[in-house]
Amino acid sequence: MSFELSPTLQKRLDALNKVLDILFYITFALIIARVQISASMLDPSYAGILPARPLELAFNVLVNATLILAAVNLVTRAKLTWDTVLAAACLVFSVIVRLRIGYWSMSYLSLSLAAAAYERSGKIMLRISVITTAVLSVLLYVLSLNGFIGWIVTEGRHAFGWNYSTDAAARVFYAFAALFVLREGRPNVFHYILLAVSVLMNLLFMQAKTALALSLILLLGTLIYQYLIFPKMKPRRKKKRRAASDTAKTLLTAVLEAPLVLAAPLLAVGMMHLTRQYTDAPSAFYNRFSFLASFRSRLEIGRAALSNYAVTLFGQHVPQRGNGGFTIPDGDAYFYIDSSYIRVLVMYGSVIFIFALLLYAILSLRAAAAGNIYLLCILALIAVDSVTEQYFLNPACNPFFLLVFTNADIFRRRRGVAPDKSAV
Repeated sequence: MSFELSPTLQKRLDALNKVLDILFYITFALIIARVQISASMLDPSYAGILPARPLELAFNVLVNATLILAAVNLVTRAKLTWDTVLAAACLVFSVIVRLRIGYWSMSYLSLSLAAAAYERSGKIMLRISVITTAVLSVLLYVLSLNGFIGWIVTEGRHAFGWNYSTDAAARVFYAFAALFVLREGRPNVFHYILLAVSVLMNLLFMQAKTALALSLILLLGTLIYQYLIFPKMKPRRKKKRRAASDTAKTLLTAVLEAPLVLAAPLLAVGMMHLTRQYTDAPSAFYNRFSFLASFRSRLEIGRAALSNYAVTLFGQHVPQRGNGGFTIPDGDAYFYIDSSYIRVLVMYGSVIFIFALLLYAILSLRAAAAGNIYLLCILALIAVDSVTEQYFLNPACNPFFLLVFTNADIFRRRRGVAPDKSAV
């Protein structure tokens, strides 16, 4: 399903899209910065340093500008493909969610950004995310250390200027994941040292179990990939005919990659089942071990959300109360849906829930088809993190979701080359 435009019109559209690219990257950087500020103690509702009204007005202008950029980007494309149809669906769904819920949300924002990012550079988007997160994290640390903003300590855990210690740890994990993907799974020693230090800080101060486990997997898995797996990889060679052994190997590879490609949908279905079947019975595995207490609380709150709010097509407003900022834990008053899968289903509706999982499966399939096993494993790690954390559709934390419609530059990787023995 495609149609071609005239060469002259296509050149004009290409020039227009170059201008739109620059505007989009600027808008994307500003939106990422604002969403990150809203999760920190720099937020006007906590610190009072930044003016609330002008900041929110500017943010709403940026968000609406993103919607316009997405619409213009789609109608000026030279080709109409299935990717264009999916991007247009992102835009339509994001507008519906915005009108339905009545305020900007991560789901609507991510979908609109994905539509606006159609055929743009995924590497540039990851760089913007990494740089913004790094600069803001250092700024928050300095401001909190010098008393300009609150240094929140909840149950002995430090948040380093963010609202929650889990927010701080999650942003560090996602920033390093994006950085390592940009390095094609082969970071240098300095990057490994920084990640190791962040893991130690999490262990000593933040104590965010999920981010700690995933950061350790990222650290060890990248070392294994860089020094044991990548050197043995050989470049693909085009063959006119495939032998039976090559076909069997291809099928085996597809079978092994299938759980990674479908990680998000499978984990979402599993989380929904566990949430609906939540019980206080001691026989349940999450009631047997003390280290699963946070996971059990996610199931309990998710069960309450599904019981108190009907699942709609395009979402609904769900009042939540957390323990971030200067608030104090208050027993039963705490109600915050941390699991991304339950959160999207209840707050943004079944249509967005299914559509988002479909897009993520397509994203993982693109990585698998390109042979980028490292990126595919990173996407699977994020799917695991989304079981207990809320960052799946948060563009300021998880930039990988927005790679669905970017060009192929982020999926390509330099393959290992076998040594040349002809000179020996």
